[in-house]
Amino acid sequence: FPAAAACAAIFMTASWAYAAQIEGRMAAAPFSPRLPSVTEWHTVPPAYDDWRPTFPNLSHELLQGFTDGVRYVDLYVAYFASQRQGAEVVNSSNSLAGRRPWLRAGSGKAEFDVAGQELAVNYDRIVAPSRARVVWYWYWVDGRLTDSPYIAKVLEVKAKLFGGEQAAAVIAMAADYGDDPSIAQSDLSHFVRRAWPIDRMFDREEP
Repeated sequence: FPAAAACAAIFMTASWAYAAQIEGRMAAAPFSPRLPSVTEWHTVPPAYDDWRPTFPNLSHELLQGFTDGVRYVDLYVAYFASQRQGAEVVNSSNSLAGRRPWLRAGSGKAEFDVAGQELAVNYDRIVAPSRARVVWYWYWVDGRLTDSPYIAKVLEVKAKLFGGEQAAAVIAMAADYGDDPSIAQSDLSHFVRRAWPIDRMFDREEP
C-alpha cells in the first residue's frame, strides 16, 4: 500500500499541469445529486443538529435521515463538481466526524453482501458525549465506487487525463449504537441493500 500510494502521488504531481489545461474544457455541467429512493424506508430529519462531516471546498452536500420505522440511518454526500488541490474526496482535511463534540474513535473495513456480491466498505466509529455512531463510506470517482483511497486517487488522474467523469463524491451513512457497534453495522447493511445501487443518485438522466 505505501508503494501504491507513492506511485499515485507521483502520478498526481506530474499530471496536475496537463489536467489544469483540460479542466476548463471538461468542467461538468451544473448538477446536484438527488436523494436515492430506498425501498421500505422514508425520509425524516437528520438525527442530530451537531453532526455534519467537513469536506472543504465541496460543490454540494446532502444530509438526510431515513427510517423504516425500526432502524434509523443518516445519509451524507459530499459532492465535488470537479476535483482540484484542496477540493478532493481523498484529503487529510476531510473529516466524517465533523466538528466537536464528535471525535473519531476508530476505523476499519467491513464486508457485506448485496445483490449476490460481496462488498467492502470503509467505516469510522465516532463518539460524542453519551452518543456513538458507525459511519460507512465509499468514494465515487470517474463513475465508480471504491473503498480504496489509492484507487480513488488513480481514478481521479485517469478522469482528468482521459476525459472521464470529472465529478466525484464521498457517500457516507451513519447509524447509532449503544454498547455494540454491530447493531449499527446491521442497520447500515439493511439500508444499503434497500438503496442499492447507491450511486444511482449521480445519474444525470431523468428518473
